[in-house]
Amino acid sequence: MRGRCFRIFLLVTITLWFGVVVPLHPRGAIKLGGSCASAPGRTCCLPAKGTSPSQDSKSNKPFDPQCAVCHFVATLDLPVAIGLDVPSLGFVSVLPPVAPSDAPVLLFTPTWSERGPPVA
Repeated sequence: MRGRCFRIFLLVTITLWFGVVVPLHPRGAIKLGGSCASAPGRTCCLPAKGTSPSQDSKSNKPFDPQCAVCHFVATLDLPVAIGLDVPSLGFVSVLPPVAPSDAPVLLFTPTWSERGPPVA
């Protein structure tokens, strides 16, 4: 199932989730567990700016700070960008030049590894 069928199924599922379920879900139908809404900075489904709670409750999507779907979508985030900047290169210190040395000399020892008959 790693082939074409799985990829099409995954694409359809993601499209339905983010294209139909998230925009049209009834706010507060699935509640968050625990006391997430009481934590500062972690509320979801905030009303639009300039609207009062009375106007928001008249709409078909009332304000609910513990909506699990809205909390899931609000906490989706991209990973931190990777910095590919190369730091400037420079000298750490100046080393003194190495004193030259003589190359090692090995004696030549001839080897014969012929495979034919001996030549007289």
